[in-house]
Amino acid sequence: MEPTGEEWAADEWPTETGVSALAVHEHTEPVAWIRDYGRAALDRLPPAFDAVAARIRRRLDEAAADAVRDAAGRASEPVLFPWDLRPGNALVDEGGVAAVLDWESPMVAPAALAVAKVEYLVVDWYLDDPSAERAAFRAGYETVRRSPDIDPLSRALAIADSAVDSTGTVTNPMYPELDREAAISFHRTALARTR
Repeated sequence: MEPTGEEWAADEWPTETGVSALAVHEHTEPVAWIRDYGRAALDRLPPAFDAVAARIRRRLDEAAADAVRDAAGRASEPVLFPWDLRPGNALVDEGGVAAVLDWESPMVAPAALAVAKVEYLVVDWYLDDPSAERAAFRAGYETVRRSPDIDPLSRALAIADSAVDSTGTVTNPMYPELDREAAISFHRTALARTR
């Protein structure tokens, strides 16, 4: 019997432990997962976000089941994607996207949350008026698969998760990057629009 990806990596090449087969180690019900994910994202937000985070927390408690269903009310098909897909993590050549970097922590999540996260990092993050790019992003997505309806809770959780890094440091959108206070205002404004 051949070893699994993790056993192979640990036994044969200990320095490559992160290079292993993708596997689900523990099944979590979708509603519980979205609640845990949302609470973790909201808990990392600094005090400057308290008012908007409280509103999103209430919505999370009330509408988590809706965030894991599609427009027809069926359980959303989870999708695999790189959790930090943004221009800085994509290499492009004359033929289009040549490589996607930073795949060490891919996620499986409801499609609406996945698309909302990428849309925030790819479209909203860099532009004062992202309306044309948002339309292009969604049209491009539709060439591959039907675009999910992005509910306000999924969008809010995607923004909350993107507003700070894993240590709780506020992230700096735009180019050139906004300073901390302007970044807080940028993310708070985006969260306030998710009503």
